[in-house]
Amino acid sequence: MAREQRKRKVIPQAQLFIGRPDTLEAETISYLQRAFCQRNGCSICTTCTQLHSHSHHAVLWLAPERTYTVEQLEPIFERAVFALDNDEHFFFVLYDVDRLTPACANRLLKLIEEPPPGYHFLLQAQRLDLVLPTIRSRCMTTTYYSQQEQTQTHTLFPYFTSALRFDPGSFSKTLETSKITEHESELLINDVLAYWIAAYNFKPHAITAHIVHILQRHLKRPIMPGSSKLVIRTLFLDLAPHLTLQK
Repeated sequence: MAREQRKRKVIPQAQLFIGRPDTLEAETISYLQRAFCQRNGCSICTTCTQLHSHSHHAVLWLAPERTYTVEQLEPIFERAVFALDNDEHFFFVLYDVDRLTPACANRLLKLIEEPPPGYHFLLQAQRLDLVLPTIRSRCMTTTYYSQQEQTQTHTLFPYFTSALRFDPGSFSKTLETSKITEHESELLINDVLAYWIAAYNFKPHAITAHIVHILQRHLKRPIMPGSSKLVIRTLFLDLAPHLTLQK
């Protein structure tokens, strides 16, 4: 029991993992396996298998459909009222915490900052800058890729910012072979917006300002499931005349 109590002290109350979804999934499961497995994460025992399949009794997994709702977070508060024994741990794993609304974040803040003994949060996001500062400030953050690697890496990004933007045929082929998701579409538009805001700040121009306005308008529109490619194609068509003038 003393050994478990020492182990509890070194597990942070709240951790924020930043990286690509597949990397975060693997790192989270590996972390939990090391925390629960009697053999420090053997990957083959019943405990490790349950963690891999998201069926372990001491882990609650939550993911938003688009953004989190306060109601969706209620299972966290319902579970955290149960006292744990000295040798017990329970983890809340939240995917895509950059989709927490301010209301949801405010609901979680006190619990993340001071959870009951034995309870821990593992939060995930693809980009640190999109996570609300109130959440970031209460977590120990681990980044699984650099900020430079993290942004402007999607294969479609150059079509909105570089010479490739003048090749509609190549854009169509790249888009068709892409497996871009709704969330990745949002991140791509955010990255493109950041690029053109920086361009405007460096050299203000009416055309650049109009490009920024178009991107901001598109970000306000919800991206429905299965519509990612249509959204990106529409954005390209909206921007194409202005991008050509920027050549």
